[in-house]
Amino acid sequence: MYSFEYLDKDTVLAKVYIDGDTVVVENYTNDVIDRPFGNCENPTIDNVKELFLERCFPETRVNAKQILRSMGIDYYDPYRIIRKTHGVLIEDCYWIRFSDEDVCWKDVNCVRNF
Repeated sequence: MYSFEYLDKDTVLAKVYIDGDTVVVENYTNDVIDRPFGNCENPTIDNVKELFLERCFPETRVNAKQILRSMGIDYYDPYRIIRKTHGVLIEDCYWIRFSDEDVCWKDVNCVRNF
């Protein structure tokens, strides 16, 4: 069992709880654009995997193996990548914070002008 928050900078947009294949999401916004699973009210574990995959660099990226090696990861695993990168992408301010972490936007933001 684990859980994570989906944030926009330091604003929590949703909390997601996962126990085996059971996923429960608490959305704190009515804007489907800002929700981790859009308008899907009952996400599945596959939806979570898809979210993690969308928040990672592509597996086909030219230097993917070098990036993974620098993270201490042996193979392409979106969950393990998200644990290291928090799902931060250069094009938006959404990110993921797991329940065992005490970090905020300034700690994970890789582009300081956002």
